[in-house]
Amino acid sequence: SLAARQLLRDARAGELRVLFFALLVAVAASSAIGYFSARLNDAMLLRASEFLAADLRLLIDNANAPILGTDAHGRVNEWNNKAAEITGYTKQEVTGRYLVRDFIIDEYKVAVNDVLTKALQGHETDNFEFPFITKSGKRVEVLLNATTRVDANNTPIGVIGVGQDITERKKAEHEVKRMAM
Repeated sequence: SLAARQLLRDARAGELRVLFFALLVAVAASSAIGYFSARLNDAMLLRASEFLAADLRLLIDNANAPILGTDAHGRVNEWNNKAAEITGYTKQEVTGRYLVRDFIIDEYKVAVNDVLTKALQGHETDNFEFPFITKSGKRVEVLLNATTRVDANNTPIGVIGVGQDITERKKAEHEVKRMAM
């Protein structure tokens, strides 16, 4: 057949070898472009997640509400600027310490521990009120929402609490009650 004769002629002339090497180069280039494209995409995703993490860090650190977090063992691992302002404790002073044992007054230790334990089990608590003793010994009333903190596999790894300093509100309520008597 004509096609077979042309193929034989091209093979003798070395043209098939050239075509084969051209095909090899094309496949290698295509693979390299695919690999480069995948690496570029991974790098862009990583960079985007780094920007997102930095933005979230800024949001947490500068929120106008105290935000605190604990690991699964109850050790503080999150403490924003507002929490530091309200309590007098810096993030460095509280990180790694046990929230309930080291910072909650005795009469509320069980209740706060229960809220943290429930949050670790996926049962979030809204509007939980408790007193916090500041570094200077002053009592600060806090209204807290406790939420489960999970990892990428949705496994609970701790608790995040977003609070509100309600000390002045509690004082006003107490004053209203006192005046009504």
